[in-house]
Amino acid sequence: MNNNNIPMLRKIFFAMLDEIAPEYIIFDHVELVKPKLYSFFLYLMDKKIPLIIISRGIKKKDIDHLRMVLFDFEKMEMTNLDRLSTDKLADHFIKEFNIKVNCMDDFKKGIYKYSGGNPKMVKELCFMAKDAKYQSYGNCSVKLIDLDYRIHKAMH
Repeated sequence: MNNNNIPMLRKIFFAMLDEIAPEYIIFDHVELVKPKLYSFFLYLMDKKIPLIIISRGIKKKDIDHLRMVLFDFEKMEMTNLDRLSTDKLADHFIKEFNIKVNCMDDFKKGIYKYSGGNPKMVKELCFMAKDAKYQSYGNCSVKLIDLDYRIHKAMH
C-alpha cells in the first residue's frame, strides 16, 4: 500500500470503530510504537475497547518505545507450562493423535524434557510421535523426534 492511501485507511478504520464497537482488538508482532500509534492506543483506551498487544522476544536490554507504551496496559507474561500441565496437554494430544506406547509415563517425561513445557512443541512432538518410524517394540523415541523436529525447523 502506498503512503497516499494511509490517511484514507485511517479514516475508514476510525469510522468502523464508531459503527462496530469491537469487543477487543489484537495487535500481533508489535515491535515499535511511534507517537501516532501511541495516540491511537490512547484513543482506543478512551473508547474502552480492550487491546491485546503481542510482542515476541523482548529482552530487558531492548527497552524501546514498546516498553514505554505498555505502562498504560495490563501486562501478562506467557511462560512455558509446568510438568503437570504439560502432562495434561500431552494427554490431550496422545488421545487426539491416537498415540500408543508401552510406557506412557516415560513418553510424557520425554515430551516435557524436550519441549521444556512449550505448548507448541508439545503438540509438534506428539504429532510426530504417531509416525511409525519413531516407534520400536511399543516404545517411542522422543529424543529422535526432537532431533528431527529441530533439523526440520533449522532447514525451513
